[in-house]
Amino acid sequence: MDQAPALLYDGRSPRARAVRLRIDGDRLHAEAADAIDAHDTPSLNWPLAGLRWPERQRHGPRQMDLPDGASLQSVDPQAWDALARQAGQRDSRVVRLQQSWRGTCVALLLVLLAVAGLQRWGVPAAASGITALLPPSIDRTLGERTLAALDGQMFQPSRVDAAAQARLQRVMAEVLARLPPGRASADAPAGRLLLRDAGREANAWALPDGSIVVSDAMVALILQDTAPADVDAMLVGLLGHELGHVHRRHGLTMLVQASLTTAFGTLVFGDASGLLASAPLLLGQLAWSREAEREADLDALAQLRAHGLSGEPMAVLLERLHGPASAAGRADAGLLSSHPDHAERIAGFRQAR
Repeated sequence: MDQAPALLYDGRSPRARAVRLRIDGDRLHAEAADAIDAHDTPSLNWPLAGLRWPERQRHGPRQMDLPDGASLQSVDPQAWDALARQAGQRDSRVVRLQQSWRGTCVALLLVLLAVAGLQRWGVPAAASGITALLPPSIDRTLGERTLAALDGQMFQPSRVDAAAQARLQRVMAEVLARLPPGRASADAPAGRLLLRDAGREANAWALPDGSIVVSDAMVALILQDTAPADVDAMLVGLLGHELGHVHRRHGLTMLVQASLTTAFGTLVFGDASGLLASAPLLLGQLAWSREAEREADLDALAQLRAHGLSGEPMAVLLERLHGPASAAGRADAGLLSSHPDHAERIAGFRQAR
């Protein structure tokens, strides 16, 4: 008859008593393991039908909670498992899979595929659906607060001369007038061009409320040894790109998606601040950002075609920002980039007619 050494906790005292377990008929018996404890450890027994055996595992002790508030903890796991089999316990399918390296690897692969699928398609689709339900007033509030924060920390008043500012505003008005149907509805954020001094940062930012902020350094880069017609083409492409972000509500959608991915990561990984959780969230956000940039580039190309302009000046502007197409993708492409391969973007504009 199988016996298993165990520790008995009576539920009233922290002291553990050494016992030996055995099965007799339909009951589990616990008897003192040595004669010294026999006088204060009476033989106890419990009906097998009322016991809930713990799942078998490869390592670590087994513990069973007893109906009377006491508990048993295994000393010899193999002997305990033999006693459990004698009591009629059999591993469930889940336990067998947990003990199988093949089953564990398959389960891990399925989880990773599910996480990747949700992050690649599920979360962006959900974020787009939620954004579509949010009123435009949220875009306006978010844009106003973002601009106020940037004006207080990153931006200074523009130093671009009045003539250049007037030219930019003229091109902005022309771009807005040629927006595709559906992009200039009453609910869509109105476009507004703002110039700011951001130091050496040559960039443009699309805010959710429709504000397009262009840095003085970007204006200087556009005007640098550029033919007047090409200046207009660069401005049309740049403003068309940023307005694409505005009217596709990319800023608000990315905010919603970040909230969803954080919640999803916490649900799956427990602690969203850990490396294991933050890595897939970061990669997912960067992948969506690259896709948003591709969509905005398509809007820029549509504006250039509507104005009868070539995409070559935009390709030149990107080369000024990131270097020649032959070298642009070396350091800026890949999973850790928020923008598509710059060589790919340059080629896309250069090939447009």
